[in-house]
Amino acid sequence: MLGNAFVAAGAISGAFGAVGWIAALRHPSILALVVGVLCYGLVPLIGGLGFVWYGLDLIEEDQIASTRRCAMRAALLEAVRDGATPAQVALRLRISSPRDAEKALDDLVRHGLLELDVTDDGELFYHAPAPLPAFSENRSA
Repeated sequence: MLGNAFVAAGAISGAFGAVGWIAALRHPSILALVVGVLCYGLVPLIGGLGFVWYGLDLIEEDQIASTRRCAMRAALLEAVRDGATPAQVALRLRISSPRDAEKALDDLVRHGLLELDVTDDGELFYHAPAPLPAFSENRSA
């Protein structure tokens, strides 16, 4: 969202710069023309381009981070397909510690993509949610 705000601010600033140049051309003196072109045209245009450039970079970084999150979620769901503990997931995905795997799995539980059970030994066990039963309608007349 911040990237979009920078792009919008840059576009407005650039438009102000273009209008500023036109307004500066109407001044009768050379000094007013030069100052007008610099202050009303060039500065807003360069600032606007900088805002647009920075905003587009922020948008691209956000898209890359979103793609990484989706890939990580897919890998976690695949690792837990038949059920697994955080230690098993950490081993399968080469995550540095079971605690990091547990945090990522807990996030999937919060979003309803996984379910969590606790074994009799107190060990956490993550698995895919059970499919909903099919709804059959009995149409007897």
